[in-house]
Amino acid sequence: MTDGKHTLESKVVKNLIHNIDNVWKYENHLLLLKYRMGISIFPDHGKTVSELMKSADESLVEAKKTNAPQVVIYNEQLAERKRATEIITAQLKKTLSGKSSSNRFVLHYQPKVDRHGTVKSAECLVRWIYEDKLYYPGTFIEIAEKTGLIYEIGDIVLDTGCKELALIAQQNPTVNIALNISPQQLNNTKLFNSIHDKITKYSVNPEQLELEITESTIMDSWNSSEVETFIKQVRTAGIKVSIDDFGTGLSSLSRLLEMPADILKIDRSFVIHLPDNKKSQHMCKSITSLAHDLGMSVVAEGVEQTGQAVFLYSINCDYIQGFCFYKPMPFDDFITLLANQ
Repeated sequence: MTDGKHTLESKVVKNLIHNIDNVWKYENHLLLLKYRMGISIFPDHGKTVSELMKSADESLVEAKKTNAPQVVIYNEQLAERKRATEIITAQLKKTLSGKSSSNRFVLHYQPKVDRHGTVKSAECLVRWIYEDKLYYPGTFIEIAEKTGLIYEIGDIVLDTGCKELALIAQQNPTVNIALNISPQQLNNTKLFNSIHDKITKYSVNPEQLELEITESTIMDSWNSSEVETFIKQVRTAGIKVSIDDFGTGLSSLSRLLEMPADILKIDRSFVIHLPDNKKSQHMCKSITSLAHDLGMSVVAEGVEQTGQAVFLYSINCDYIQGFCFYKPMPFDDFITLLANQ
């Protein structure tokens, strides 16, 4: 862009902010508007209405990353991110087409360990293998959620999880696996039927299956009758519901009374400052005690140090998950681990 164009942008933005920053009067009320804006400019950021809207939307997404008033004009960094998103989307679609067996989604297992050092459960974490490279969820999950591909990926995770659980049960019928459920999947009214079909298909004991749903997802969907029905259905079927990342949402400890769940996972943000931070100690003690009173078992995630594990076991935390014991591992390694414990 030329300096003249930069000057024009600056004037447009200043005029917008000036008008919005004014106090607005509506009937007998004075209103002060808060704003977050994404801006695209013709023809630099698009030559059609559709292209300009997409560029402005990308800018708005960036602006919404802060609660403060924010104006973001489409720029090269956002353009590069957009190009990367388009490439990853195309690669995900190619993988989901099933045309190449080398491109696929697999599950890695991170064990949850009791105070005796015994593996009682494991969280299944999806990995994407594309052209012999392994990609972690941070690379593709957000894009999959935006593009709607998360439904197909989620279905693959459910199918693979149940298939591998059947093999795990042959090794050890008391070990559970936990599958993550995304907010988008919860909006699918056929989700329970899909899970039930896969349990039947692989002759899986539903009591060995856990579904992890983040605290924020549960609270955001709390007034949804569909979500409430889904949770009731899975628990009636014998499947356990686990509240993931507890403590990061907007709920208080008292909201636990309303959450129909079997397992509560203390978020790593409370664990990271253990064992020395008094506030973290009190918070972990309070969460563990209340969860137990409500009939839930407790898992602490993100445990990396022995001192953290010792403290958590001392307050009767049931299970520990983290690098302190095990990193996520491929299915075959998990089977070997179970065989040797």
